[in-house]
Amino acid sequence: MRHMVLGLLVVKLAAGCATPPSRVELPVFPPGEDGVAIVAVRPTPPARLQPGDRMEFDLVYQLSSTERATLYVRPYTDGRQSRNYIGHAPIECETGYRKVDAWISFRSSAAIDEIRVMLIGAERRELLAVATNQVEAVWEIVGE
Repeated sequence: MRHMVLGLLVVKLAAGCATPPSRVELPVFPPGEDGVAIVAVRPTPPARLQPGDRMEFDLVYQLSSTERATLYVRPYTDGRQSRNYIGHAPIECETGYRKVDAWISFRSSAAIDEIRVMLIGAERRELLAVATNQVEAVWEIVGE
């Protein structure tokens, strides 16, 4: 039964996927639970970028416990939230299972080792779900 649910999700989301559905492995969250996952990271880590270049993320979420929530994508370095980054605006989420895209960047030299995606309930501002991904990325000016 679990494989059938995954197959339905792939078909349902195929129209919005940049990657052909046969190559996308989407997570299946338990029915009735909230969840979030990082499906893809571009460029593929370890990444070397120029200041201003974007690191992009394909995300999926399932929101079941409330009607609205907000999704935040944050870079971390050595366990602490990175400073001076710019990124995609917080993503407003509605009940259901959806695929969304986000990005981060730095305007000057920086390094990160983790991305955290947090799903926060709109009414009580409680953490509903979190996904972390170890991501090695460096933004630096060529010649530095």
